[in-house]
Amino acid sequence: MNPVRTPHRGRRHTRLSTKIQNAFAIAMCAFVLALSDKAWSAQSVCVSGELATGSSHSCIALSELPDWLRKNVKRDAQGQASDDVVVQLGAGVHRLAGPIVIDASAWRSGGRKLTIEGVSADKTIVSGAIAAQTLQLSETIIAGIKLPPGVVQIPLQSLGITPPAQLFEYRFGKPVLPDLELFSNGNRLPRSRWPNSGFGTVASVDELGGLRFTVRGQDVSRYATEPALMLGGYFAHDWADETLRAGLIEKTGVRFAQNAPAYGVKVGQRIWFENALSDIDVPGEWAYDPGTQTIYVLPDAKQPKTRLEVSKALEGIVFNKVWNVLIRDIGFTSFRDNAIRIDEGLDIALKGISIRNSGGVGIRLNGRNVVANDLYVADTGAGGVSISGGNRITLSPGRVAIRNCKVERVGRLSKSYKAAIGIAGVGNEVSNCRLSDGPHAAILFHGNDHIIESNLIERFVMETDDAGAIYTGRDWTERGTVIRGNLLRDLGMPKSKYGANAIYLDDQASGILVKDNVIINSFRGVMIGGGRDNKIEGNIFLGCSDGIYIDSRGTRDVELRGAMANPGLRKSFTNVNGAGPQYSARYPELLAAGPDALGHAGNNAASDNIFTGCTSPYVIKPPAQNAMKISDTYIAQPMTLQEMIKPLTAEEIFQLRERLLGKSKKITPREATKDIP
Repeated sequence: MNPVRTPHRGRRHTRLSTKIQNAFAIAMCAFVLALSDKAWSAQSVCVSGELATGSSHSCIALSELPDWLRKNVKRDAQGQASDDVVVQLGAGVHRLAGPIVIDASAWRSGGRKLTIEGVSADKTIVSGAIAAQTLQLSETIIAGIKLPPGVVQIPLQSLGITPPAQLFEYRFGKPVLPDLELFSNGNRLPRSRWPNSGFGTVASVDELGGLRFTVRGQDVSRYATEPALMLGGYFAHDWADETLRAGLIEKTGVRFAQNAPAYGVKVGQRIWFENALSDIDVPGEWAYDPGTQTIYVLPDAKQPKTRLEVSKALEGIVFNKVWNVLIRDIGFTSFRDNAIRIDEGLDIALKGISIRNSGGVGIRLNGRNVVANDLYVADTGAGGVSISGGNRITLSPGRVAIRNCKVERVGRLSKSYKAAIGIAGVGNEVSNCRLSDGPHAAILFHGNDHIIESNLIERFVMETDDAGAIYTGRDWTERGTVIRGNLLRDLGMPKSKYGANAIYLDDQASGILVKDNVIINSFRGVMIGGGRDNKIEGNIFLGCSDGIYIDSRGTRDVELRGAMANPGLRKSFTNVNGAGPQYSARYPELLAAGPDALGHAGNNAASDNIFTGCTSPYVIKPPAQNAMKISDTYIAQPMTLQEMIKPLTAEEIFQLRERLLGKSKKITPREATKDIP
């Protein structure tokens, strides 16, 4: 063998091997690219609004989307989507006469994503309202009532709206179907009202032949011929509002022969009248007459280019049992109830969504791994946002989350217990949100293991009493929620009887951690209403009458009824198997003192809290003297006005705490505590 030729053979072999490897690599790249193209291939469809110009003939209307998905999505043998789908909503207004429902028949993911996107939330608008033209009155006397000069009419039948035979009632604790509303240039117009602002007052009450009451300073007999008079009020309690059909109008007052307010009527309570034709006395006010099936409205003469709309669609987009969906950059407005509702969703994301003028709750999210980021909700008839998910039997989390949101001006039609954000289920989250301006609660939560963190909450409980900005209650088993790093300020209405609570753990709520919050200008900082195992740690209280209040309200019921006491809480305990292994493992303190301890306040702890400008750091109502361990209490110098009005980040809250501690003195629990009868 010629030794010289061996290396040559090796080099030729190497060159051949390299060519094969390169060819193989090219083939593999082509194969991977083919797979990649397949993986990232997507169908798309454009949706044109009423202001769109130059749209392709292939574009569809938004109301046609569910059918388009059913007929056009490419599917595999199992009926699941084989491509991603992108639905592009163009700029302009997309009007819906009724809800569009996307369910499993329209979208079965199969690992693919459905994206529904607009241009931006201020340019792509989905509306539940219909444009309305006004007509001059053919007669100025309706139902014997002379209408004020300038009033015009909107016949509902001309809009394709089924005229309601009567207006809907808002009864306390009952589900409602919101009424139609009227909008001008995108802003809600008020129904006629007496008084135009503020409230009337119940002057006297009797129960002869039903429930009858009189109104201070108002001759109600003038309403005798009103065709659809509504009566609203906090009839018996300042935490329970209702708006009802007004009953029988007599010369001496208003009589409810039946269907009276839930808790009756009490002297001195606040009331108002709505939807009286005779009360249309302010530009923009309107009233509806079922007899003529017509809206009567007094336009604002200062706005000659007014664009009037009437809400028609009950809901906007409904997702039912679908998964892997992204909704982004769309504005919603003027639906009679929810703008968006997700039921039993999975892996659904919402980004850059704006919702205004919903008659009910702006958006409802239910399922698992449903997350909304950069959400804006405003001017809702009831609550702003509702989230729920998780299983209270197994305690598996829902991971439904609202992050980086802004919710403002909620509860314009139904007020009490209509929170800016409502939370239910297990393991859900509200964080980094700014919540402002509501008559009752900002956050109302039930369930277990939620996170309420780093939110700014201001100007709530502005029309109600005995209420909380963050509220829960009436369940021994709804444990594990963490309320941490929030700034709550400027809470409660003037001259209230009981006052606002920044954080209200009502009626034996237990097992809640309240940590590192800043509370400014609230009558009461934290209320523990007879609960157990609550921890109040590292909070700052400024300008509160009571810093932390505790009672043992369940004990009274136990003393009166023994084993029959607290029946509602015992039922809830049984419903989730509170004595079973899931709850025993997750919450060992639940039954640590034995089942007989339930109903009695106990094992609460308050530590490392700072108070400045508070009348009483701790208030204890017997028999709760031993129900809370108090340690490490500090009294600090007051903050400046600038510090009290600025939003605070988590880092700034930490810095504020350190600064206050440097100017504080530590006092004993006895010095900090006031016992009350």
